[in-house]
Amino acid sequence: MLRLSPSIIDGYRYWRYTDFSDPFKEKLAKDDLVSQIRGDVRMPSEAMMLGRTFHEALELGMPDPEASVVLVTAKTAVGEGRYRFDAATIRAVLEAQHPGMIREGRGELQCKDAWLSCRVDGVIGNEICEFKSTLKPLDTDKYLDAMQWRIYLDAFQATSVVYHLCRLEANDDGVYVLREYMDYRQYRYPGMRDDVEEAVTECADWIRAEWLAKHREKRR
Repeated sequence: MLRLSPSIIDGYRYWRYTDFSDPFKEKLAKDDLVSQIRGDVRMPSEAMMLGRTFHEALELGMPDPEASVVLVTAKTAVGEGRYRFDAATIRAVLEAQHPGMIREGRGELQCKDAWLSCRVDGVIGNEICEFKSTLKPLDTDKYLDAMQWRIYLDAFQATSVVYHLCRLEANDDGVYVLREYMDYRQYRYPGMRDDVEEAVTECADWIRAEWLAKHREKRR
Protein backbone atom coordinates (compact mmCIF):
# COMPACT_ATOMS: atom_id res chain seq x y z
CA MET A 1 0.00 0.00 0.00
CA LEU A 2 1.40 3.39 -0.99
CA ARG A 3 1.04 6.63 0.95
CA LEU A 4 0.34 9.50 -1.43
CA SER A 5 -1.04 13.03 -1.29
CA PRO A 6 -3.48 15.05 -3.39
CA SER A 7 -0.57 17.16 -4.68
CA ILE A 8 1.18 14.05 -6.02
CA ILE A 9 -1.99 12.90 -7.76
CA ASP A 10 -2.48 16.31 -9.35
CA GLY A 11 1.23 16.59 -10.17
CA TYR A 12 1.02 13.29 -12.05
CA ARG A 13 -2.10 14.37 -13.91
CA TYR A 14 -0.52 17.71 -14.83
CA TRP A 15 2.53 15.98 -16.32
CA ARG A 16 0.54 13.18 -17.96
CA TYR A 17 -2.28 15.18 -19.55
CA THR A 18 -0.80 18.61 -20.29
CA ASP A 19 -0.10 19.16 -23.98
CA PHE A 20 3.41 20.59 -23.59
CA SER A 21 4.66 22.48 -26.62
CA ASP A 22 8.14 22.68 -25.07
CA PRO A 23 9.84 19.31 -24.32
CA PHE A 24 12.00 21.03 -21.70
CA LYS A 25 8.91 22.12 -19.74
CA GLU A 26 7.57 18.56 -19.92
CA LYS A 27 10.85 17.26 -18.52
CA LEU A 28 10.75 19.83 -15.72
CA ALA A 29 7.20 18.74 -14.83
CA LYS A 30 8.22 15.09 -14.67
CA ASP A 31 11.40 15.82 -12.72
CA ASP A 32 9.42 17.86 -10.20
CA LEU A 33 6.89 15.03 -9.82
CA VAL A 34 9.62 12.40 -9.29
CA SER A 35 11.37 14.66 -6.78
CA GLN A 36 8.11 15.06 -4.84
CA ILE A 37 7.48 11.31 -4.84
CA ARG A 38 10.99 10.66 -3.55
CA GLY A 39 10.59 13.27 -0.83
CA ASP A 40 13.60 15.29 -1.96
CA VAL A 41 14.35 18.58 -0.26
CA ARG A 42 13.36 21.04 -2.97
CA MET A 43 14.08 24.73 -3.40
CA PRO A 44 10.68 26.46 -3.24
CA SER A 45 9.81 28.93 -5.98
CA GLU A 46 9.17 32.58 -5.21
CA ALA A 47 5.43 31.99 -5.64
CA MET A 48 5.54 29.04 -3.23
CA MET A 49 7.42 31.05 -0.61
CA LEU A 50 4.99 33.94 -0.96
CA GLY A 51 2.03 31.58 -0.59
CA ARG A 52 3.51 29.93 2.48
CA THR A 53 4.29 33.27 4.08
CA PHE A 54 0.81 34.59 3.28
CA HIS A 55 -0.64 31.57 5.10
CA GLU A 56 1.61 32.34 8.06
CA ALA A 57 0.30 35.92 8.08
CA LEU A 58 -3.32 34.70 8.14
CA GLU A 59 -2.58 32.25 10.95
CA LEU A 60 -1.25 35.10 13.09
CA GLY A 61 -4.79 36.47 13.20
CA MET A 62 -6.05 40.03 13.03
CA PRO A 63 -3.24 42.62 12.89
CA ASP A 64 -3.03 45.35 15.50
CA PRO A 65 -5.58 48.08 14.67
CA GLU A 66 -2.75 50.61 14.39
CA ALA A 67 -0.60 48.41 12.13
CA SER A 68 -0.24 49.26 8.44
CA VAL A 69 2.21 46.49 7.52
CA VAL A 70 2.59 42.88 8.69
CA LEU A 71 6.10 41.42 8.50
CA VAL A 72 6.21 37.61 8.31
CA THR A 73 9.05 35.10 8.00
CA ALA A 74 8.42 31.59 6.65
CA LYS A 75 11.13 28.97 7.14
CA THR A 76 11.83 25.96 4.93
CA ALA A 77 14.46 23.22 4.91
CA VAL A 78 16.58 25.28 2.51
CA GLY A 79 16.16 28.77 3.89
CA GLU A 80 13.59 31.36 4.81
CA GLY A 81 11.53 34.06 3.18
CA ARG A 82 10.60 37.43 4.64
CA TYR A 83 7.63 39.32 3.20
CA ARG A 84 5.67 42.41 4.10
CA PHE A 85 1.90 42.40 3.69
CA ASP A 86 -0.53 45.28 3.76
CA ALA A 87 -2.37 44.99 7.09
CA ALA A 88 -5.66 45.98 5.42
CA THR A 89 -5.21 43.01 3.06
CA ILE A 90 -4.83 40.57 5.96
CA ARG A 91 -7.87 42.06 7.71
CA ALA A 92 -10.00 41.82 4.57
CA VAL A 93 -9.20 38.15 3.99
CA LEU A 94 -9.69 37.22 7.65
CA GLU A 95 -13.02 39.05 7.75
CA ALA A 96 -14.21 36.89 4.84
CA GLN A 97 -13.80 33.77 7.00
CA HIS A 98 -16.63 32.20 8.91
CA PRO A 99 -16.12 32.83 12.65
CA GLY A 100 -16.73 29.16 13.45
CA MET A 101 -14.04 27.79 11.13
CA ILE A 102 -11.72 25.19 12.62
CA ARG A 103 -8.18 25.76 11.32
CA GLU A 104 -5.78 23.11 10.04
CA GLY A 105 -8.00 20.08 9.52
CA ARG A 106 -6.27 16.74 8.90
CA GLY A 107 -7.72 13.61 7.36
CA GLU A 108 -6.95 10.40 5.49
CA LEU A 109 -8.62 8.56 2.66
CA GLN A 110 -8.08 4.87 2.01
CA CYS A 111 -8.37 3.90 -1.64
CA LYS A 112 -7.83 0.54 -3.29
CA ASP A 113 -4.20 1.27 -4.20
CA ALA A 114 -3.08 3.92 -1.72
CA TRP A 115 -3.62 5.89 1.46
CA LEU A 116 -4.03 9.61 0.90
CA SER A 117 -2.96 12.05 3.61
CA CYS A 118 -4.85 15.36 3.55
CA ARG A 119 -4.40 18.66 5.32
CA VAL A 120 -6.81 21.54 4.72
CA ASP A 121 -6.67 25.15 5.84
CA GLY A 122 -10.00 24.99 7.63
CA VAL A 123 -13.33 23.23 8.11
CA ILE A 124 -16.68 24.79 8.91
CA GLY A 125 -19.59 22.39 9.20
CA ASN A 126 -19.74 20.37 5.97
CA GLU A 127 -17.56 22.80 4.01
CA ILE A 128 -13.79 22.78 3.57
CA CYS A 129 -11.97 26.13 3.31
CA GLU A 130 -8.76 26.65 1.35
CA PHE A 131 -6.79 29.89 0.97
CA LYS A 132 -4.83 30.30 -2.26
CA SER A 133 -2.59 33.19 -3.24
CA THR A 134 -1.11 34.01 -6.62
CA LEU A 135 0.70 36.79 -8.43
CA LYS A 136 -1.17 35.99 -11.64
CA PRO A 137 -4.76 36.84 -12.68
CA LEU A 138 -7.22 34.52 -10.92
CA ASP A 139 -7.95 31.37 -12.89
CA THR A 140 -10.59 28.93 -11.65
CA ASP A 141 -10.01 26.34 -14.41
CA LYS A 142 -6.96 24.91 -12.63
CA TYR A 143 -9.16 24.11 -9.61
CA LEU A 144 -12.03 22.72 -11.67
CA ASP A 145 -9.85 19.97 -13.15
CA ALA A 146 -7.96 19.18 -9.94
CA MET A 147 -8.39 15.98 -7.94
CA GLN A 148 -7.46 17.81 -4.75
CA TRP A 149 -10.95 19.05 -3.88
CA ARG A 150 -12.53 15.72 -4.79
CA ILE A 151 -10.12 13.90 -2.46
CA TYR A 152 -10.76 16.46 0.30
CA LEU A 153 -14.53 16.03 0.03
CA ASP A 154 -14.18 12.25 0.29
CA ALA A 155 -11.63 12.31 3.12
CA PHE A 156 -13.69 14.70 5.27
CA GLN A 157 -17.13 13.55 4.10
CA ALA A 158 -17.89 17.17 3.25
CA THR A 159 -20.38 18.51 0.73
CA SER A 160 -18.41 21.46 -0.65
CA VAL A 161 -15.01 23.11 -0.86
CA VAL A 162 -14.57 26.89 -1.01
CA TYR A 163 -11.34 28.33 -2.36
CA HIS A 164 -10.61 31.84 -1.14
CA LEU A 165 -8.54 33.08 -4.09
CA CYS A 166 -6.29 36.09 -3.56
CA ARG A 167 -4.25 37.87 -6.19
CA LEU A 168 -1.41 39.73 -4.52
CA GLU A 169 0.87 42.39 -5.95
CA ALA A 170 3.85 44.21 -4.51
CA ASN A 171 3.51 48.00 -4.43
CA ASP A 172 6.39 50.45 -4.91
CA ASP A 173 7.49 49.89 -1.30
CA GLY A 174 7.65 46.11 -1.73
CA VAL A 175 4.55 45.56 0.39
CA TYR A 176 2.12 42.95 -0.94
CA VAL A 177 -1.44 44.18 -1.29
CA LEU A 178 -4.67 42.44 -2.33
CA ARG A 179 -5.58 43.28 -5.94
CA GLU A 180 -8.30 40.70 -6.57
CA TYR A 181 -10.37 38.36 -4.41
CA MET A 182 -12.83 35.60 -5.27
CA ASP A 183 -14.66 32.77 -3.49
CA TYR A 184 -14.84 29.69 -5.72
CA ARG A 185 -16.83 26.58 -4.74
CA GLN A 186 -16.95 22.98 -5.87
CA TYR A 187 -19.49 20.40 -4.70
CA ARG A 188 -19.73 16.66 -4.20
CA TYR A 189 -21.34 14.89 -7.18
CA PRO A 190 -22.52 11.35 -8.05
CA GLY A 191 -19.65 9.12 -9.15
CA MET A 192 -17.00 11.34 -7.55
CA ARG A 193 -15.46 8.48 -5.56
CA ASP A 194 -15.06 6.46 -8.76
CA ASP A 195 -13.19 9.37 -10.34
CA VAL A 196 -10.89 9.55 -7.31
CA GLU A 197 -10.21 5.80 -7.33
CA GLU A 198 -9.42 5.86 -11.05
CA ALA A 199 -6.99 8.76 -10.69
CA VAL A 200 -5.27 7.24 -7.65
CA THR A 201 -4.92 3.81 -9.28
CA GLU A 202 -3.44 5.29 -12.46
CA CYS A 203 -0.89 7.32 -10.49
CA ALA A 204 -0.01 4.40 -8.19
CA ASP A 205 0.48 2.05 -11.17
CA TRP A 206 2.84 4.55 -12.79
CA ILE A 207 4.83 4.96 -9.55
CA ARG A 208 5.31 1.20 -9.37
CA ALA A 209 6.22 0.97 -13.06
CA GLU A 210 8.87 3.66 -12.55
CA TRP A 211 10.35 1.75 -9.56
CA LEU A 212 9.50 4.61 -7.21
CA ALA A 213 7.17 2.70 -4.88
CA LYS A 214 9.88 2.21 -2.22
CA HIS A 215 9.75 5.95 -1.54
CA ARG A 216 6.02 5.93 -0.83
CA GLU A 217 5.43 2.63 0.98
CA LYS A 218 3.12 3.02 3.95
CA ARG A 219 4.73 1.95 7.19
CA ARG A 220 2.71 -0.44 9.30
